[in-house]
Amino acid sequence: MKSQLPLRSAIIEILRDNKGVVIDTDLIIALKSRYGDYNFSNTEINRNLLALETQGLIHVQNITNRRRRIQQIESENVYMGVEED
Repeated sequence: MKSQLPLRSAIIEILRDNKGVVIDTDLIIALKSRYGDYNFSNTEINRNLLALETQGLIHVQNITNRRRRIQQIESENVYMGVEED
């Protein structure tokens, strides 16, 4: 059965299932297994990751030019912006 969750909620759920950390390629595989044949565009995934990051729920870090590490931020760990130091 296909998931009815919004994409942002599904990303958070996938992170929780993976102990709070996932590589972007593994995230895409998990999304495909949840939503079936529906293919999310890179733009759609990036837009949702950016929204979650600006809400302070996740942190996205580049590992290489093509791979990213996505980590769920726990309520105790708060990342400050550049000008908030």
